[in-house]
Amino acid sequence: MDLRKAFADYVKVRLIGANARASWPGEPAWDDLLIVMYDNDEFPVAGGAFIEQYLKKRKSSACLLPVAIDPSVRMPPKAAAAIKALEYDRGAKGP
Repeated sequence: MDLRKAFADYVKVRLIGANARASWPGEPAWDDLLIVMYDNDEFPVAGGAFIEQYLKKRKSSACLLPVAIDPSVRMPPKAAAAIKALEYDRGAKGP
């Protein structure tokens, strides 16, 4: 799934790997959205720290969307576990 291509005409998209030691690129804004895509029970420590840092700077969890790539792994990573995940529908690929 190429999120950059799918949303290029609508929003600014930056992909950050869960293993990357990174921080949010810029100051928090009202329209920030962190999409956490995962496909197994193992989630890198760096990714969990990124989620925690992101949520700490924002008062609402509405800016986080966990997406289960594998339908058998529904529980989001620990740092995002308070939010119900959306299951990615592989049949809905395309524009």
